[in-house]
Amino acid sequence: MNNEPKWMHPEPIGVRPDWLAKTQEEPLKPNQLIVDAHHHFWHRRDCYMIDEFANDAKKLAVQASVVVQAGQMYRDGVSEEIAPLGETEFLNGQAAMAASIRYDMPAFGAAIIGYADLTLGDIVAPLLEAHLSRAPDRFRGVRNLNQWDPSPDIINGPSNKPKIMQSTGFRKGFSHLARLGLLYEAWIYFPQLPELCALADAFPNTTIVADHFGGPLGVGPYAHTQNEMFNTWKMNITELSKRPNVYLKLGGLGMPNSRFGYPDRAAPPSSKDVAKDWQPFFDVAMNTFGPSRCMAESNFPVDKLSMSYTVLWNAFIRMSKSYSTDEQDAVFRETATIVYGL
Repeated sequence: MNNEPKWMHPEPIGVRPDWLAKTQEEPLKPNQLIVDAHHHFWHRRDCYMIDEFANDAKKLAVQASVVVQAGQMYRDGVSEEIAPLGETEFLNGQAAMAASIRYDMPAFGAAIIGYADLTLGDIVAPLLEAHLSRAPDRFRGVRNLNQWDPSPDIINGPSNKPKIMQSTGFRKGFSHLARLGLLYEAWIYFPQLPELCALADAFPNTTIVADHFGGPLGVGPYAHTQNEMFNTWKMNITELSKRPNVYLKLGGLGMPNSRFGYPDRAAPPSSKDVAKDWQPFFDVAMNTFGPSRCMAESNFPVDKLSMSYTVLWNAFIRMSKSYSTDEQDAVFRETATIVYGL
């Protein structure tokens, strides 16, 4: 029995070190304390383990990080429902290495977001408890990949079905999170944000974190309607911000679904380029959710397709320059520290 997730593509994501080296920067604010609210560890054809992440982060004052599920190291020879426990064990092991005397690193992976299929309904409760038992000091919640769009040009989540968050099974599974002190991490696309609003209304005592600016898109049918896309995204994000139990991660626009096409350029973007591109999304997020409900993320190594770690955080420095020191500190570390109990 092979329990590798069927949706996890075996090919490498295509990080190109030689290409990345064409644009190099020194940190603009090397003493800015950072909690990276979202990155991954994985072991596949392009490994991204604790030492690779540490090497990316070494120039910056990264105190801690949140490591998020990516379908890695599933258990073999067990049921499909139990298999994801292997990933939690793997992520906890990487975090334990960072915390060991031998490695003497910051608290990389101090919080873990794992995977349990909430559409299983009530039977997911013991699975959530099992995740907690595997990483009792670090396990904070689960992420289900529910991103969906009808266009064949958009990469959908593993279920490849619309309106999962409205299903009875998902809602039953979701209902167990708050009781266990766990949060929900949502990776969806911007047209689905009204569904997330409805979920937040139905479960006001459950903390929800929306990943990657709430999923704006720039390919397929959205490639030539960017003004319309942005306006709809802004409307939906503004509505979502009215739910006090929802937080927003700022980042992830270096992925292939974005409109910016960084990997196709002769050289990687500079932090000025990235800041100019992302500033409209950043400002809307800050003006709707506010700094106390926004947190910056690297989404590495996925966004490493498009830029280096230093360029990314320099871009955040540039985007936040008009905000106060307290507001900057909230986005760079305090919100994530509070939300993930670091």
